[in-house]
Amino acid sequence: MELEISEERREEGVVILSVAGRLNAVTAGELKDKIKALIEESFIHLVLVLTETPFIDSSGLSAIVSALKGVREKNGSLKLVGVSANVKKVFALTRLDRIFEFYDSVEQALKS
Repeated sequence: MELEISEERREEGVVILSVAGRLNAVTAGELKDKIKALIEESFIHLVLVLTETPFIDSSGLSAIVSALKGVREKNGSLKLVGVSANVKKVFALTRLDRIFEFYDSVEQALKS
């Protein structure tokens, strides 16, 4: 299955990105490129919706970490929404759960 990324641009540099599919070595570059392009357009507050992402590997984690670094360099933010238990385990095993913000809904992420 290919990776599908949809975006909803909001006011003041906010973008909601919904990712559907496996985030792995084959697909992670696509997400990384998409986020890099958004940052270059001054969209520095990102909400990454992962409800339809059943699997993530080290390449997927690397793309998300790279995104976090990119937005933080511009004083932006990256919030993760709808992370499944299996995917959250990967974040926990790598201790990345300590640096990312996880939310149950887009509305909660936007309010924070």
